[in-house]
Amino acid sequence: MKLLLQFIFVIFLVHVLSVHDGDTIKVIDRTDGIKYTVRMARIDAPEITQEYGKEAQAYLSKLILNKDIKIQLIQGDFHGPRIDCEAFLIDGTNVNLEMVKSGNAWWYAHFDPDDNAMQSAQALAQAGALGLWAQSNPVAPWDFRKQNKEVKK
Repeated sequence: MKLLLQFIFVIFLVHVLSVHDGDTIKVIDRTDGIKYTVRMARIDAPEITQEYGKEAQAYLSKLILNKDIKIQLIQGDFHGPRIDCEAFLIDGTNVNLEMVKSGNAWWYAHFDPDDNAMQSAQALAQAGALGLWAQSNPVAPWDFRKQNKEVKK
């Protein structure tokens, strides 16, 4: 059954099985035991092969690996290979926002330009030189991917 996602916000309790990088995780649904690959919506963390990629992965792992979390479906359906979600700790902490606030991911402004919380979190992380913002010239993951794609041609 496909969900009409523009109108329905579904929240699931899941257990985090693995952390691929700073914005992609593998989870198992606590209700039906189905495994999903989850892309954390509205953020973009450095690629694992990119400078600060392993640090972002380690930070996210520390937050959620082997823990139960709640995910709110933003885009995609549960019949596809990947779903885009907001992730929340059991206490309600928004993991996506925490990744930006701590300087471990970029706010993906292109997809949600009016998100004041994300915008403020990134500005504070930049001003405080937190995480990836401590680098002299951090490269956004979308630019890193584009550069690597051009090199491979």
